[in-house]
Amino acid sequence: MNKNKVNKTASGKATGGLVQHGISISGAEVPIIKIFANCSFCYIYKDYLLKVPANRNTQPLSATSKDNFQMKNIIKIKKVKLIFLSFLLIALLVIGFKIFGTNSDVVKGVNSEKIKIIKLGMKSEKVILILGKPFKSEKEILGEGFIYSYTNPVKYSIIYPMLWIHFDKKLKVREVYAKRYILFGADDECIYLLNSNNNYVEQKKFMFCFR
Repeated sequence: MNKNKVNKTASGKATGGLVQHGISISGAEVPIIKIFANCSFCYIYKDYLLKVPANRNTQPLSATSKDNFQMKNIIKIKKVKLIFLSFLLIALLVIGFKIFGTNSDVVKGVNSEKIKIIKLGMKSEKVILILGKPFKSEKEILGEGFIYSYTNPVKYSIIYPMLWIHFDKKLKVREVYAKRYILFGADDECIYLLNSNNNYVEQKKFMFCFR
């Protein structure tokens, strides 16, 4: 293909104007990008290969078809790596949740069904008969009542439950309160509540936390 033929082909297809990018006169097949402008529309044709006569005084300005092939391979490799890293991240999250996920330190035998048996006004002796001895018994900071703690905080656990039974000064139940701590104790939510103010809360998470 001679130079005249190249020019004829390029100018014959132009409609309103022609711009060529990356044309190299090297004797090799090189992609030529043609932009045909017609009013407000612009049509771009890529990877159109032409034979251009060799010229020792010039260097290729555009990538060859071989370079394009290598670039496509690099993109494919990057996609495979991205997919692999995504699966690896998901696997690590699953393993991490199993290790640091939902854990509990509850008095042996305590579950949601037994907790719901506890009623207001019940004496501490009967509570112990149903739930067992608490981990800790202490006086309330404000007031004359007592608190039985049937759970302990769980370090390095993303989620863990807590349960307290509140008694008045005559050691009669006045409140049953359970929470679910999340994000290593950074936040919490009420999952079960029964108190003398006629408040009652029971979430589905309550059964899950105290199984």
